[in-house]
Amino acid sequence: MKQLQRHHPKQRKKTPNAPKRLRKALGPKVRNLRLIQGWSQQTLAKVAGMDDGHIGEIERSEIDPSLSTLLKIAKAFDLTLSKLLQTSRPGHSMTKLIPTPTTATDVHPTKPKVRFHTDEFTAIRKKLAHRIRQLRRQKGWSQERLADEAGLGRASMGEIERFKVDVRLNTLNKICRALNLEVPELFSGLQD
Repeated sequence: MKQLQRHHPKQRKKTPNAPKRLRKALGPKVRNLRLIQGWSQQTLAKVAGMDDGHIGEIERSEIDPSLSTLLKIAKAFDLTLSKLLQTSRPGHSMTKLIPTPTTATDVHPTKPKVRFHTDEFTAIRKKLAHRIRQLRRQKGWSQERLADEAGLGRASMGEIERFKVDVRLNTLNKICRALNLEVPELFSGLQD
């Protein structure tokens, strides 16, 4: 049986808990965006079509949100995924980019529920899968190599590239780190 040869990318600064840090930065950003809108967790949940307990878990950084969850939250705030996940600079809180409302018209507590159609979600997942495949091929890597570099199973990488799974933020972060990208860069232009 052929043994996998482990490839080592150029040395890059790795932060031990980067996935946790990304999640910890997302929670306060979602909370601040919600408060800027003048919404309760229940209102955001209703607008995003989610359970209000789930919103609380995200705001407290207790869970690793899926792509579909991130899309619903971004859409509720009229943001792209790239903007929702953007940080001021690596290692800093996402909350620094949050605008403050300037007039009463900036607050929309009665915004209707987000209608996120399956076709729209599938289209974004497909574009994301294509972007990951394109970036992997630019490096001359196989799926197996990217999976190895990202610390993922080869089968999981294949499912992601075939847009068969609702990938989680932690997994996206691992892929981005392997590709030397920030997570918002991965989503840049996908929702245009």
